[in-house]
Amino acid sequence: MSRSEPPPVALDVETRGSDFVDFQGRRVTLRGVNLAGGKWPANQPTVKREGFFDAEPSYVGRPFPLADAPSHFRRLRAWGCNVARLTVTWDAIEHAGPGVYDEAYIEYVVEIVRCAGRFGVTVVVDPHQDVWSRYSGGSGAPAWTFAKVGLDVTKFEASGAALVHATRGDPFPRMCWPTNKDKLACFTMFTIFFGGDRFAPDLEIDGEPAQRFLQRHYIAALGTLAAALKDEANVAGFGSMNEPLPGLIGRKRLDRIAGPLRNEHMPTPLEAMALGAGVPRLVREFSVSSLKSLALGAPVGTVSMNEEKTSAWLPGADCVWRAHGIWRVDDRGEPELLKPAYFDVGREYFGDQCMKPFVAAYAEEIRSRGHARWRIFVELPPADLDLCAFPDFSDGRGGPAKLPDGSGGAYVHSPHWYDQLTLFFGRYRPYVAIDAVSGQPAFGRGAVKGLHRRQIAELQGEAAKFGTAPTFVGETGVPFDVDGRAWYAAPVAA
Repeated sequence: MSRSEPPPVALDVETRGSDFVDFQGRRVTLRGVNLAGGKWPANQPTVKREGFFDAEPSYVGRPFPLADAPSHFRRLRAWGCNVARLTVTWDAIEHAGPGVYDEAYIEYVVEIVRCAGRFGVTVVVDPHQDVWSRYSGGSGAPAWTFAKVGLDVTKFEASGAALVHATRGDPFPRMCWPTNKDKLACFTMFTIFFGGDRFAPDLEIDGEPAQRFLQRHYIAALGTLAAALKDEANVAGFGSMNEPLPGLIGRKRLDRIAGPLRNEHMPTPLEAMALGAGVPRLVREFSVSSLKSLALGAPVGTVSMNEEKTSAWLPGADCVWRAHGIWRVDDRGEPELLKPAYFDVGREYFGDQCMKPFVAAYAEEIRSRGHARWRIFVELPPADLDLCAFPDFSDGRGGPAKLPDGSGGAYVHSPHWYDQLTLFFGRYRPYVAIDAVSGQPAFGRGAVKGLHRRQIAELQGEAAKFGTAPTFVGETGVPFDVDGRAWYAAPVAA
């Protein structure tokens, strides 16, 4: 810090060892809510195709209009909440193009944070994404990220590259959006973002290796928001990225479906690549409402996809995975897998070689442009999807991780926890639950509570891999429409 620069503001909440503490050093228990409406723009539909690709998005007014903010934060404080996880997206900041930031949105976020501070609400900024982007069925990254690697967002529905409510229409299958992690658009983007240097080394964006280009812009966009918030004492820190995914990194085989999540149409990675290249395929179909699919992981049927031979790639662009020799179309017009174990680098690779360096670079940017004592709330892929091993973020001696600038204690362990059956079916049944990783059910109230205790204990065990760091559960709860929205009609006292 130069002599001309004022000292950084004293933060309302910091960390000491495994505790959160206030400005007087007293231990604080953070309890609050997610302000999650910021995942989608205010001026575009989320469930209708009309206008979905047309207007320039604006997130000003999300999660709520600035004029309404005092009433929301006053209500939260009355409920005993003292923290809010404020969702922002890369798209909200940099939707207009690489390096072009939405200053009106950044100003809006600053004012929301200041309003929270006036009511004594601490803010954790959550750079949110689900399955990469709203154009691939979730939220997060701008449309131009797809175009930069050659993908055409307007062709995802026809080619099976993504399942998106706005382009599929209603009725939309319940809880099928997470299956986009196994579809072409999502797994391509995450694989390139975290592992492009190794797995797509020939792919460049504007003369720069694709991985470095994408990470550089993501980190700089969030760094720009951090700079605008650096003097807000009620900001405790920034999340690294909501529920990041490894894409194909670590996949043992490309001709098999992997993992416990099976719903709607589920192509193998090879089938997804072929569909995206305009090769029709017969794909297995699953349903979470079927005991056959849920308990046994067995399909309920098949569906013929992309009979129109639509390509998910822009004119002049080829499938990046075919270009890297992973597969080809044979003389019969059928996809042929040439490198079935191309991404099989072990369960530890993603955490150790991809997440750790990314989080370190991100933390350095956020803390250098924002506040030097902000904490980085680190998330890994959802534990219940069993996608990778949890990496060791400690200093190797049980102490907190050291950043490139030599500082330590920057990280907070920030997992999520949900009861999977409640999440998928929208109904809470206290006498039955399931371990999504093992597939083992629990019957009876005692067994269900025991399963929940074990799952939460596992999350606590992961915290040890940060050395000494607090744990902040960033998400938990029930679907908003649980029990057919019956609670909306219930008396307030209930």
